[in-house]
Amino acid sequence: IMKPEDLEPGKSYACKFRVRTYLNDNNEPLDTSSIPQDPSEWLLGEWESWGLIARRDSQARLLEVKDERAIRTWTLSYDDVWDIDVAEYTVNA
Repeated sequence: IMKPEDLEPGKSYACKFRVRTYLNDNNEPLDTSSIPQDPSEWLLGEWESWGLIARRDSQARLLEVKDERAIRTWTLSYDDVWDIDVAEYTVNA
């Protein structure tokens, strides 16, 4: 089982993750520009997805992950990621 501490510079990795964020009626993350003005309309929940690890801050124990489902980037604690593996790229012809 690979941990964030095991990541080697220069290699590409992907992971699954969980983040607490504002969700829409379809339980998908809201764009920050779409958050309702009235706090009573905010729906806070857990979003789980997968993405490519873009950056790592080992001192702060944070990863920047590019979410492949929501097409956005999250800054996550090491504790909120799992199933880390080497990312393989393929070209579809």
